[in-house]
Amino acid sequence: MRLALREAEKGRGRTHPNPAVGALVVRNGRVIARGHHEKAGGPHAEVIALRKAGSRARGADLYVSLEPCNHIGRTPPCTEAILAAGVKRVFYGSDDPNPLVDGHGARVLARQGVGVHAGIAKDECDASNEPWFKFITQGLPWVVLKAAITLDGKLSGGTISGEQSRALVHLWRDQLDAILVGAGTVRADDPLLSVRGVPNGRNPLRVILGMPPPKARLLRQPGAASPACSSKAAPTSTASSSLEACGTSCGSSSRRKSSAGRNCPGPASTKGATWNSATSPASATTSC
Repeated sequence: MRLALREAEKGRGRTHPNPAVGALVVRNGRVIARGHHEKAGGPHAEVIALRKAGSRARGADLYVSLEPCNHIGRTPPCTEAILAAGVKRVFYGSDDPNPLVDGHGARVLARQGVGVHAGIAKDECDASNEPWFKFITQGLPWVVLKAAITLDGKLSGGTISGEQSRALVHLWRDQLDAILVGAGTVRADDPLLSVRGVPNGRNPLRVILGMPPPKARLLRQPGAASPACSSKAAPTSTASSSLEACGTSCGSSSRRKSSAGRNCPGPASTKGATWNSATSPASATTSC
C-alpha cells in the first residue's frame, strides 16, 4: 500500500477537485502494473493500472489507496473496470467519504465475489488526502497559513525566511490551488508568487485582497485557470481596464454545483490572477 501511496504522490496538486490516488496490480507478490490519477476528467488510478496490466490482471490483486468508486461522473465506475479485468482481491486504504461512494464500491465488488480488504495502512492513506476529505465532507477549503516571523514576534525588518522554508513554500504553491495575499503586500514587495525550483511546477491562482498596482509583476505571470472570487464593489473603469489588460478578473463569479451537491465557485479567470474587494475568498479556493 505504501507503494500505491508513492504512486498517488505523482498526481499531487493536479487532480482537483478529485483526490490523489495510486493503484498497483500485484500477482504472486510482484507488482506488474502501476497507475495514479493524473487529472480530473481522466481515468482513475485503478483503471490506468488495469489497462497497463492487460490480461495479466485476471486473478491478480489490486491495491488502491482509496475505495474504488461505483458511480458515473466524468468517467465510468471503477468497479466495472475491476470486475471486467477479473481481479481476484482488492485491498484499499481509505474509505471514500463522498456520499456518491461511501461504501458502495466495496459492497458491489464483494457481492460479485471479489475479496475486499479495507483499511490497509488506513492512517497513512487518510493523511495523504486530508485536504480533500475536508472539502468533500465540510465544503471548506484546506488552508495553509504561511508567515515569516522572528523569534521575538517580528514580521518584517529584513530577510527572515531561510532556504529550506522558501523551498517548502514553492512546493506548496505547486501543490495547492491558490495563494492569497493582501494588496498591501503586493504594493510593498511586488512579489511574483510563482513557482520556482520545482520540476514541472505550475503556478497557482493569485488572489489579491484589495486593489493591486496595475503594473504589479504577479499580474504578468502565467497561472492555471481557477475559480474567481466575487467582488462586492467594482474598481474604477480606468483601474479595471488596466487590470484586465494584465489578465486580471474584475467581475463577480457565478456558482455551480459539484458532483457531491455542494456549491463550488464558477468560471475561471483566464490568466490566473484575481482582483477582489470582498473581505473573504471564495469558499472552495485553497489558499496559502
